[in-house]
Amino acid sequence: MKNINDKNVDYSIENYNNQDQRLIYVRHIRLWIRIYQQIFQMIYIISCKLIGFHIEFALFVSITMILSIKFKQIKTRWMKKNYESINFDIKVIPKIRNRTIQLLILTESVDRTYAVLMFLIILVNGPMNAYVTMIITIKSIPFTEQLLFLSMSIYQWSFIFLFHYTAIRFGQNIHYPSKYFINHYYSLTQPNNNNHHHGSSSSVVNIRDRLQLSRWLEKFHTKRCYGLTYGRTNLITMNSFVRFIAFYAKFMMIAYKLIDK
Repeated sequence: MKNINDKNVDYSIENYNNQDQRLIYVRHIRLWIRIYQQIFQMIYIISCKLIGFHIEFALFVSITMILSIKFKQIKTRWMKKNYESINFDIKVIPKIRNRTIQLLILTESVDRTYAVLMFLIILVNGPMNAYVTMIITIKSIPFTEQLLFLSMSIYQWSFIFLFHYTAIRFGQNIHYPSKYFINHYYSLTQPNNNNHHHGSSSSVVNIRDRLQLSRWLEKFHTKRCYGLTYGRTNLITMNSFVRFIAFYAKFMMIAYKLIDK
C-alpha cells in the first residue's frame, strides 16, 4: 500500500499535469486569437486600400471630366452659334487665352499626382492580369477558382481601359479651343475676310494681340500635344494604348512560359 506521502505526490503530479494541459489549451486559444487578429487586420488593410484606390480613381475621373467640360466651355461660352455662322467677339481672346493657361496649370497638377498614381497601379496590375489570364487559359482549375480569376481579370481590365479612355479623351478636349482658333485665325486677323462661312468679328485684332495670339497658337500647333502621361514620361494616346496592348501580349507569353514549365 502507498503511504500518505505517495498519495500526495501522485495528486500533485496529476494536478500539475491538469494545470499544464490547461496552460496548453490557453496557449492554443491565444494563438488562434492572434491568427484571427492578423487575418482581420489584413482584411481591413486590403479593404481600406481598395476603398482608397476607388476613391482616388473616382477623383481622377471626376477631375478630368470637369476639366474637359471647362475646355469645351472655353470654345462655346463666348461664341454665339447661328444657323450658318458663328459670331465671335475679338475682345474675349485674352480671356480665352488666360482661361486656357489656368486649365493647363491644373492639368499639370493632375498629371503630377493622380496620373502618376494611376500609372503605378497599371504597372502592377498589367503583368498580374496577364498572368491570371494565362492561368485561366492553360491550367485546368476548379470552376469556382476559374470564376474568381476571371472576375479579377475583368475587374483589372476595366480600370486599365477606363484610365486610358479618360486620358485619351481628356487630351483631345485640351486642344478644342486652339483648333477653333487655328481654323479661324485668318478670318479673325484679316479685315476684309468676314464672310458667313467664317463668321463676323466686331473688330480686327491689332498687331500686339495678333502676335500674342500667334505665339499662343504656336504652342498648340505642335506634334508634342498636351495631355496626361505615363508617370510624366510618354503622352497617353491611342497609339500608346496600342503599344500597351503589345506589351500586355508579351507579358502573356512570359506568363505562358512560366506556367507551362
